[in-house]
Amino acid sequence: MVKYLEKGLTIEELKGIVAKTHKNPFELIRTQEKIFKENFRGRSFSDEEWLKIISENPKLLQRPVVINGDKAVLAQPPEEVDKII
Repeated sequence: MVKYLEKGLTIEELKGIVAKTHKNPFELIRTQEKIFKENFRGRSFSDEEWLKIISENPKLLQRPVVINGDKAVLAQPPEEVDKII
């Protein structure tokens, strides 16, 4: 378990999550968060820019992300975890 809201995530760690989930960074954004609505909604950013934004604002990362070896899923719904076990 990684308490990324407390310690944050590096861009390299985020790249690993993106690669393991086979999603692009924007697909891992919590678009319902106030910070997203106030600062990022309607704006276009590259994948690298989204990674930097998530790294600087870890609250924006969808959760929970479950990682098992070289695979990961966004566990919404929780049954998604079955795909990587």
